[in-house]
Amino acid sequence: MLLLVGGGFVYLTCQHRRQVAASALATRIAKEQALVLNNERVGMVRVEGRHILWANRAIHRILGYDDGAVAGASMRLLYPDDTTFDHIGALGYEALRRDGRFHTQVKMRTRTGNELWVDLSATALTNTEFLWMVVDLHQLKHSGERAQHQALHDGLTGLPNRHLFEELLRQAVAQAKRDGQGLTVCYLDLDGFKPVNDTLGHHAGDEVLRAVGDRLRSKLRSNDSAARLGGDEFAWFLSGVANESEARAVVERCIEIASRPIELTCGATVRVGGSIGLASSDDHGYSADRLLQAADEAMYQHKHAGRTRDTSVETDRLGVSAHATLRNGADRGDSLLDLTGPGAAVVEPDVVRVAI
Repeated sequence: MLLLVGGGFVYLTCQHRRQVAASALATRIAKEQALVLNNERVGMVRVEGRHILWANRAIHRILGYDDGAVAGASMRLLYPDDTTFDHIGALGYEALRRDGRFHTQVKMRTRTGNELWVDLSATALTNTEFLWMVVDLHQLKHSGERAQHQALHDGLTGLPNRHLFEELLRQAVAQAKRDGQGLTVCYLDLDGFKPVNDTLGHHAGDEVLRAVGDRLRSKLRSNDSAARLGGDEFAWFLSGVANESEARAVVERCIEIASRPIELTCGATVRVGGSIGLASSDDHGYSADRLLQAADEAMYQHKHAGRTRDTSVETDRLGVSAHATLRNGADRGDSLLDLTGPGAAVVEPDVVRVAI
């Protein structure tokens, strides 16, 4: 008797545990289904007889309707015209009857009457009910474009980054070689940038970099290209320019505008200079890698030579003024241009000595 009672108790306990486990599983599945159905990106409508029985939040957001506004409406509401509505109905329901699923890309109509390209798919739930799913292709397209732009451009200045610049340079070199034209690469490293960063902070340094990038962009021709390579280093190439003498006028314009005072949002006015190295196709041939490397080497050689000089800068509470001078020299056929302008900014009246 005791064994019978004990066995019954164990059986009931096991049954209860299985019911609890099944209930927990059902609850978890229901939550997961709710998360899927109420996602923010994929619009969903449950349809019977081409009338909407239920719609999730995403479809309202994609098409611009208030929550709950499309439930009970005809699917015709979502299409721009009767022709599209009839065409999708004929193709879609034939595929659903045959394969149990359907997929296409089509224009839908938003609440404001605008047309919107979407990825449209459907699956059969029962013999009479179907789940239609809508993905905004416009958003995906622009998300992809933004991601590609971010991968190839400097996030601070909007200029091409090193990867894109090297690709543009290779294309420009190949074009110049085919056309029998010259090309010159310019490599710029800012002087006086570190004191701005150290004294006024990284936000001020970012403003300086943006200003220099904007100024370089404004002075270059449409067939030239400038880039921020990283840190305070910039580069650009001059298509159709084969040697130093041809490049000088363009480079001097870039130097002049880059060295103008920069007014910062903190109230300070700063001025930076730069060391520039040039490498032309006349001296280094039609190799993108060699041109960029030679311009980089020329810049560093002249920058390091210039660091033996000390420059005094008188400052006030808003910033500094610095005098820019242009020099040139040559070594191994590279043109070396140096703009000296130690742009250290301080907030206390004093005389600052900066080695450049």
